[in-house]
Amino acid sequence: MVASGYDPAVCSGAESVVNDAIEYISSHLSGEISLDLAARHAGMSVSAFSRLFKRAAGIRFSDFVRRLRIGHACRLLTTTNQSVASIRRACGYGNASYWLAEKIHWTDKISK
Repeated sequence: MVASGYDPAVCSGAESVVNDAIEYISSHLSGEISLDLAARHAGMSVSAFSRLFKRAAGIRFSDFVRRLRIGHACRLLTTTNQSVASIRRACGYGNASYWLAEKIHWTDKISK
């Protein structure tokens, strides 16, 4: 008997692929993280990986990366004495204006 809510397209290996992707993202926060690199890391095509990630995680890959980076930056801002520039770079944002716009956008969404 199949459990209610079971979706073989999501359940069959998706969890390990997404967990591996999250581990990959987390260990590369200060560097380049792209959908293409993550898909290659998972051994999948970009489109297949993108669909699988969205279905399993409930959020687009790019939005997940942004949220993780901004969340990490917010934690560093409140728990360390590092400069904003240092934190921005540690979270993968080379451009200060872009980082500020992302931070405002995502912290506003998270607080609502």
